[in-house]
Amino acid sequence: MKKAILLILLFVSTGLSAQEQILQGKIVDENQSALAYVNIGLIGTTVGTVSNSEGLFKLTIKDLSQLINSTLRVSSIGYETQEFALNSVVKDGELMIVMKASTQQLNDVIITPSDTKVYTEGRDKTNTARQVNFSISTAQNQNLGSEIGRKFELSNRKDNYLKNFKFYIKYNDFDQVKFRINIYTLEDGVPSEYLNSQNLIIEITDKKTGWIEVDLSELNLVVRGDIAIGAEWIEHSKNGRRLSLPMIVPSIGSTHFYKYGSQSDWKKFSSLSSAMLLTYEK
Repeated sequence: MKKAILLILLFVSTGLSAQEQILQGKIVDENQSALAYVNIGLIGTTVGTVSNSEGLFKLTIKDLSQLINSTLRVSSIGYETQEFALNSVVKDGELMIVMKASTQQLNDVIITPSDTKVYTEGRDKTNTARQVNFSISTAQNQNLGSEIGRKFELSNRKDNYLKNFKFYIKYNDFDQVKFRINIYTLEDGVPSEYLNSQNLIIEITDKKTGWIEVDLSELNLVVRGDIAIGAEWIEHSKNGRRLSLPMIVPSIGSTHFYKYGSQSDWKKFSSLSSAMLLTYEK
């Protein structure tokens, strides 16, 4: 990993207490343009967030022991991931983090053969007693960058042309939320590398619930073998207390994934699934 380029701005940070440390700043590209929805957080922990539409972020570190050995990671599709020791950047000031564009190649335009058939993989049960939460009333506005996903079992002998993804929102009292849809390879049974080379962001307004459909055809993704797809929570309106998806228990043969923070490790759960469907052709 390349070290981050950190410019310490001469602004005095206020509001710090002996019990917590606030890390805040701005994320920009090499042209000094703000980068929205960049993941930033402490590796392997629930401490993390996503930069807002102006590239600004704020992290509150309540466990000061994390300042000693923790590593801060900054990552975004299309840019080189940055990692650096947290104790080297925690200062009385704000950070400006400069991200360098990666050389990842965009997917070529794909023409689907005329003799393919349409298939759907996933689970569509929505009337469930249990739910999986992005935000709940007892722990409001949990970390942006948390993500819910599942495994999709696809043929490893034929090309699979990804066409459509949809997921079901069971409860939502936010006026506005944004999700980023991420498509991953699997390594050691959990999501690993991005398959999509560009951000796929959707906005939901007016406390909408029900099925949310996402067109994948413009990504021109053709895959072989199993993949994972996740819905990552990246923005929300100020008001709102709860945001959740239905959880199907049991869901024999399914694999459910959950990530509690922007840079936390994936958690894997067998025989569970949220309501998610993938449509593809082969």
